[in-house]
Amino acid sequence: GDGKKIDGRRVMVDVERGRTVEGWLPRRLGGGRGPGRVGKPSKKKAKRMEAELRASKDKDKDKEKEKEKERKRTRSPEKDRDREKDRDKEKDRGKEKDRGKDKDKEKDREKDKEKDK
Repeated sequence: GDGKKIDGRRVMVDVERGRTVEGWLPRRLGGGRGPGRVGKPSKKKAKRMEAELRASKDKDKDKEKEKEKERKRTRSPEKDRDREKDRDKEKDRGKEKDRGKDKDKEKDREKDKEKDK
């Protein structure tokens, strides 16, 4: 086709894409669109793609739920230690209160003994 006259104009062919590029189609046969200018998919393809997208989103949600459940199930040992420490502190506080009461009782007893003498 190089140098051929079409509609009164000379044609210059730089590369014969039909022979050199695999899968190339001329524009008149539906080619000529690059990967960035692809037409919209058919209704069947659109529905299929939409269903696949929904399914993948559902799977992602399920995975997230499972991860969250696993996080709740497993506690870190540090948290358990902290809880034990807090419980020990509360017990100690209760003992300190009891000690104060015991001291007061002992003082009262000693006073009573002194009075009796």
